[in-house]
Amino acid sequence: MKYDYVSVYKSDETDFSHNGIRILCPTECKITEVLNGEYSLTLTHPFDDYGNWRFLIEYNIIKAQGQLFRIYRKNTTMSSDGTKQRTVDAMHIFYDLNFYYIHSTQLGILNGPNALNWIMNHTYNKRGSFTTGKPTDRFTFSSDLKGNTSYENMPFMHAAYYEDMSPTKALLGADNCFINVWGGEIIRDNFHVTINKQRGISNAFNISYGVDMTEIDEDVDLSDYCGDLYWIGKYTYEPLKNGEEVTAQYNGIVSFHRLNLPPLPIAPMKSYRISMTEDEVRQELGNKFTVDDVKALFAKKAKDYMLLECSPAVNYRVTFANLVDFDLYRGFINLQRCELGDIGTIYNEELGINTVQQIVKKTVDGITGEVSSIELGSLRKTITGKGRINGGYDSVRTELIKNEIAVNNTWYGLGEAGYTMDQLNATWDELAGNIIQTEVE
Repeated sequence: MKYDYVSVYKSDETDFSHNGIRILCPTECKITEVLNGEYSLTLTHPFDDYGNWRFLIEYNIIKAQGQLFRIYRKNTTMSSDGTKQRTVDAMHIFYDLNFYYIHSTQLGILNGPNALNWIMNHTYNKRGSFTTGKPTDRFTFSSDLKGNTSYENMPFMHAAYYEDMSPTKALLGADNCFINVWGGEIIRDNFHVTINKQRGISNAFNISYGVDMTEIDEDVDLSDYCGDLYWIGKYTYEPLKNGEEVTAQYNGIVSFHRLNLPPLPIAPMKSYRISMTEDEVRQELGNKFTVDDVKALFAKKAKDYMLLECSPAVNYRVTFANLVDFDLYRGFINLQRCELGDIGTIYNEELGINTVQQIVKKTVDGITGEVSSIELGSLRKTITGKGRINGGYDSVRTELIKNEIAVNNTWYGLGEAGYTMDQLNATWDELAGNIIQTEVE
């Protein structure tokens, strides 16, 4: 949906159904959102006869494309050619959560919605005070990371402790933030915040990148690539009557050479350790299985890990203005209809591989609503080795990699100055439930 105008409101406005104190005529307005990160606006307005530019001041609120952004920086310039203008930077109204404060709160084993409610009901707008309003007076929160106490849904049940930080940092910035512990991808729609297992849709695009394409910024990183994986699988039987555990160990090599690489003396190789209990094997194979079945299961786990962790990292930055006159890029131009978080595949002709890509950054013209650029990031699944928090099990998580944008999660001065996308990860729905003990060398 496109909106016809950009407007500005006073800093203390609570009703945004009207046009505000001024309808603006900016020369430029850019809205940028990063998956699980930055959500910001930059606007430039000329000095006009009506003095509309004068209302672009600190903490006033801009509405563009239906979303609200609070100004935190302004710059006024008057150049020698007579140009007079004001440029402001603003953060999405979601970052008003930086005006609140968590003194100390311990979350028990909770699912996503209950954890969100607990965090926000133990957050206050006077530091350490329990007598003033909570974020829930202005914001609403929801999540589909529900789970329950049954074994198969345990990946959504976690615990955490937050102390002396803003709720923004508790959701996105801290090492044990909600996104890192419970997973998910955040959707910010003015005063409503949703954290779901997956924000976008799968199979949203399927396009090819040819060797002669030059108008797209492509980054290929083979540092994690390997063609052969040596695996060691440790299988622990049910304890004997005397409490002694019985273990068996198997090993093997899986190979998957997909790249059009020049001849190498030896393919890059890694090793991978997997540990599974008898209960975990039964969940995968049922109650009747043979030794060969267990070995095949370990080999499959190893190959899954190889496909996820040992593939090249391939990322694309697409500026649509550069592509409009090239039929060669028609598939990429169609990405303008896709949303942040959408997932698809891109076939890389030079490497001879398909890579799973997710839209991890999107920049929109705040005046016209048109998408001006996107960034696509490879998905790398990380299988951790030692259970998360109070879990006693491992979870399979996705992390967006090779995103070079440093995100400043707090402009109000609470918590740390910022974080990078490399510090954020999210539980991935298609692999949730693969509960195995692993160790990667």
